[in-house]
Amino acid sequence: MKYLNPHKIFESYNRFGSKTITESEFDKIRKENCKNWTKVETELFRGMPDLGDYVFVDPKMGDFRSSIEDTNIHLELMSNLPSWKDYPRYDRCVIGGSPGAVGSYGDVIYEMIPFDGVQISVCPFSTIWESFGNVLIGDWGGDIYLVDHFLSSIGLDSGWIQSGGETLEAKLKSIKSFDLLKNNYLVQTPLGEELKIFDSFITECSLALNKNKEEITGEDCFNFINDYIFNPEKRGFELKTYDENFKIENKKQIWTEGPVLLIKGKLS
Repeated sequence: MKYLNPHKIFESYNRFGSKTITESEFDKIRKENCKNWTKVETELFRGMPDLGDYVFVDPKMGDFRSSIEDTNIHLELMSNLPSWKDYPRYDRCVIGGSPGAVGSYGDVIYEMIPFDGVQISVCPFSTIWESFGNVLIGDWGGDIYLVDHFLSSIGLDSGWIQSGGETLEAKLKSIKSFDLLKNNYLVQTPLGEELKIFDSFITECSLALNKNKEEITGEDCFNFINDYIFNPEKRGFELKTYDENFKIENKKQIWTEGPVLLIKGKLS
């Protein structure tokens, strides 16, 4: 894939890796790098603050993303788990969607114009949170919260990423027994019932791996997260290349590491 050579217009990015550009700059970049835009069947859109009529975005030039919800564990998992190695990183990306998935995010709707050949991840639903629903905890990110609460229950709270420089894989695989670690606190289910998070996670893990609950180790828990509960193929995610055959259904969230152009407009 051909990437645009460094140019003085890209000297100053905001924290999202975005840069307002002129119409002539937009036209030049589009003609050199975005030839598939006029050929694809599916238009992509993004809601965001108003940065002007034309914007260039390279997420790698911005800060790491944080979630609008109260946990960031899915950003870490989707960017570092082995099962996601072929997908664009979710902690440094530009997010958008096909018609019907943009909702009310931001102040302005922009049409997204990816560079030719970039990799685009496609969610099975219109948001990442719906894509990780769980019937026990909730359709809105239930499995994200299940993993987040489970990790907290064994002492891996929100600061575990920074502590010791170890990966989640290394930390979990070092745990041979949970006897002295577990904190079986409760959460409310959508039906108003109280759910013991540690027990629920271990039960689901034992069923998936066909092992007795008493035999489950930290390595088993990592494998359950990587191979089952957060596995992109099992969850229905797709990885597509932005070429002239690019096509996805409406109401699907997408993300890419870019680069992309944005042009202010409205959903067609």
